[in-house]
Amino acid sequence: PHQKTISIMVTFTAVFTIAILSIVLSDRVIIKPDSTHPFVGAKLTDDPRGNNKQTTTNLWRLRGSPSTYKRVNDWALSMKLSSSEFGFKPYADNSSVSITTRGFCTTKYCDTYYAFQFGDQYITFMVDNYGYSIYPQCGGHVADGYASVLIQKINNKNDEYESDNEALKAALAGGDVNNWHRIDNTENDGVFPVTIKLINNYLEGTF
Repeated sequence: PHQKTISIMVTFTAVFTIAILSIVLSDRVIIKPDSTHPFVGAKLTDDPRGNNKQTTTNLWRLRGSPSTYKRVNDWALSMKLSSSEFGFKPYADNSSVSITTRGFCTTKYCDTYYAFQFGDQYITFMVDNYGYSIYPQCGGHVADGYASVLIQKINNKNDEYESDNEALKAALAGGDVNNWHRIDNTENDGVFPVTIKLINNYLEGTF
């Protein structure tokens, strides 16, 4: 993908609070809850549960599903990056964009999910206690569709999975938890910062 608006969506699963201090884009743009930037739009999505909030101390406070009655119904935080500033460059090799999330969680373990949307295609990442995973797997094609609606599809209870967390994992990996591809087995005990860097090589046709 190149020169398309990049949408970044983030959600978390944890019984207790995760706080995001800031998000750093390509090592040069720092976005905080009270930031305004001409090429970046960041906002909390509507949360009927009232769990996701911007605090008076200028943090994004995000919560996952504490019970089946207050399940995650959408991405907690979404960002839209202008293609003119952050889009992959055509006819170039190693055009890249990175996102670094700085924050903390109040429990030892808290799973983090990211989605990167490029037009009508997307990829998702999962950071859990066992390492880092990606969908679709490396070496394949990016997924077709819109990541923005994936979580909305699990609003109704899916009896195929024993927990909301498993249902969320399935929804973000093409409908099957086994579609996640582990790319790093480094144990992650809810440690921040987390950095994801995407590199697009237009000349070689790799991403």
